[in-house]
Amino acid sequence: MKRKLLRFLYSELIIFMILGILALIFYKRFVVNPPHYTVTAPKDIKEAQVQDLDYLALYTNYDRSFDTEEKKTAFQDSIEVL
Repeated sequence: MKRKLLRFLYSELIIFMILGILALIFYKRFVVNPPHYTVTAPKDIKEAQVQDLDYLALYTNYDRSFDTEEKKTAFQDSIEVL
């Protein structure tokens, strides 16, 4: 009885370790931490909007849907038009 319990506990430990490793791999692969939004206080609404658009331009570095340079440059160009 004691052997079965130990075998069960060891197998559960191995399963939890494997799940933990898989969760860590998932986290490292898909969770991206963008840089903090550190800008000076804007003087007016136009400057605030320009700061926001500058920060939005960094979005292509973190979103995986911009997988080609063409998509990145198209997004950057659309921001510059604004």
